[in-house]
Amino acid sequence: MPRSADKGHGKRTFPRKKLNLAFDLILTGEYVPAVITDFSLCGMGILVKGRSDLSDRTLDLNIRSLDVNATGRIVWQQEMFSGIKVGVRCIGPIAGRLRSYSFADLVIGVYRSGKTGALTVKTGQWTREIFFRDGEMVYAASDVGEEQLGSMLLSSGRISLQQYQSSLDFARETGRSHDTVLVERRHLSPSELVAAVQQRVEAIVMNLCAVEDAEFSFREGSLPEAEIIVMKLNSAELLYRGSKRIVRPDMVRNVHLSPGVLLAPAFESESILPRLSLSAQEKQILSVVQEHTTLGEVLSRSSLTEDETLRTMAALINARVIDIAEEVQQRGDAAEMKAEAGSPAGAQPTEQEVIEKIEQLYARNMQLDYFGVLGLQRGSVTPAELKRAYHAMVKEYHPDRYLHLSSPSARDKLHSIFVSVNEAYRVLSQHGGTGGAGPEPLSRPNESPEEKRRNLAQTRYREGREHLAAGDLDEAITLLGQAAHLGESEPEYHFFYGAALFRGKKFKEAETAVRKAVHLSPRKPEYMAELGHIYLKLGFRTRARNTFEKALKLDPSNSRAADGLRQTGKMQS
Repeated sequence: MPRSADKGHGKRTFPRKKLNLAFDLILTGEYVPAVITDFSLCGMGILVKGRSDLSDRTLDLNIRSLDVNATGRIVWQQEMFSGIKVGVRCIGPIAGRLRSYSFADLVIGVYRSGKTGALTVKTGQWTREIFFRDGEMVYAASDVGEEQLGSMLLSSGRISLQQYQSSLDFARETGRSHDTVLVERRHLSPSELVAAVQQRVEAIVMNLCAVEDAEFSFREGSLPEAEIIVMKLNSAELLYRGSKRIVRPDMVRNVHLSPGVLLAPAFESESILPRLSLSAQEKQILSVVQEHTTLGEVLSRSSLTEDETLRTMAALINARVIDIAEEVQQRGDAAEMKAEAGSPAGAQPTEQEVIEKIEQLYARNMQLDYFGVLGLQRGSVTPAELKRAYHAMVKEYHPDRYLHLSSPSARDKLHSIFVSVNEAYRVLSQHGGTGGAGPEPLSRPNESPEEKRRNLAQTRYREGREHLAAGDLDEAITLLGQAAHLGESEPEYHFFYGAALFRGKKFKEAETAVRKAVHLSPRKPEYMAELGHIYLKLGFRTRARNTFEKALKLDPSNSRAADGLRQTGKMQS
């Protein structure tokens, strides 16, 4: 059996679409009944019926109904009552048709695998290629006429028809590239050419979001750097903008999303959100989505029309900010489902009402003890009562629900309230709900919201480091997580939060935290080395190797990076 961490990684990485597809799997020359429970570009979950173990570790994945043609390796398995559930990672070239996926699914699959290579999408009329390095899109090419650089410059009015035709004729006569001729004839400056190529690449990616049926194949390998220009592409923004521009609300409603579908923030969302340009209304829609939020709830609370909300939700899913969790069991007819979703959008409080509520609670919290912060009467409370009060406050006052607030002061005070709630729950839980810590107020009257956040962050960081050194991982994760949340611009807080998560075998969460530390302080070799070891645990060997190499460039004596590089099997003796 693989380690639980690997198993967890596989479960989080593979599912993109839920499925219940029966098929016959060939094992040791015989057909065995099996069911595909979920699938993505790079892997799938399969329930093999009537088996308690599998001797085969490599499977032939020729599944006609999904247009899948690949080879897979079992990376985790779990015994079930009806058989054995396995996670299968695709290896080698991968091919299929877009009618079983969306273009966003393909991009997300490569991103999550961290692979380098080329994704080819084609029909009988055209071919487009997307090039990836370590899972990130870096270039795109196309033979579609409207997506050629000269055609795009002509249609945008950047060059005249005479300039376009004469430069194109000369390029064909001499065998030179049209791009080069445009610059040599001074129709474009070199900087204008770079900007135009970037625009062309982005247009190709966004146009692929509209393709519903085409053949695709992904082949891993080094990039043809003599033929392409490696660029920094914001893949999340391109998927979001492309999907928002193209997605049809009727298609979303009838095929992808129903009012009862359960939504949740994607595990990459924290690192992706800063890369998206969202309007205040789009942020408000996003703030509604918590763990196990139904689409009906989002529709009822959105200030946009239903069609525009559906378009936005589909684009957020394609940009891997939101994940589809599962369908809730439908109860009653459509009217009943709509009633369950909540009150109409017009009944929602205005922003000013929300700000006033935050201000009032913040002022009260200055004088309240731990019980009062959670809305409890002082005295002994049961663990169940304490937990109910805590979850009610977190659901109401989690900062992610109010990303749309325009007042920085209100957002700061909301952060303080949220920290106070977590602190009250932590202390009362430690004392069994009896308030043994005393009626201690949670802040000093003269502290500004920013001072309170900074001081609390420093305190939680210090306490978290002490618990981490003592091996108390649960408490260390809680405290360091609070420190990172409060002191979001302090790389050290995120780094040690990630280190605690890593020791607690929460590798995906650790990756998010340490990547944040690296983003804030990119020249810290110890941060790079830690991130490389996290990638190893997640199975991203190429990404781990590249990260270790970056760490060693910064500090050739970094032993943790050197040890990690040895583990990738790529270090030269």
